[in-house]
Amino acid sequence: MRTLHRSTRATLAGWITEGLTSAGAPATPALTMAVAGWLAYMEEVVLSWLEQPAIDRAGLIDLCERTCYQVVMAALDDPEQYEQLKNRIHERA
Repeated sequence: MRTLHRSTRATLAGWITEGLTSAGAPATPALTMAVAGWLAYMEEVVLSWLEQPAIDRAGLIDLCERTCYQVVMAALDDPEQYEQLKNRIHERA
């Protein structure tokens, strides 16, 4: 079960990282680790929400999305590069 979970998380992290790099983020170890950490965070938030949905579903999605942006911003450690990336992501949406 642990192997399946890690494999699934690695696949998801790869897809997200690939999406970020295709939008212009540099493929750095910091970005890779940040994405993996965000996925673990998100899993815990969703599991907690399932047990006790203290906010509505839209609020949960918004929280997870905003947290992702903050984690990516920290991984990039370059406000200008982050703003350019964020703009490219929003243009694609």
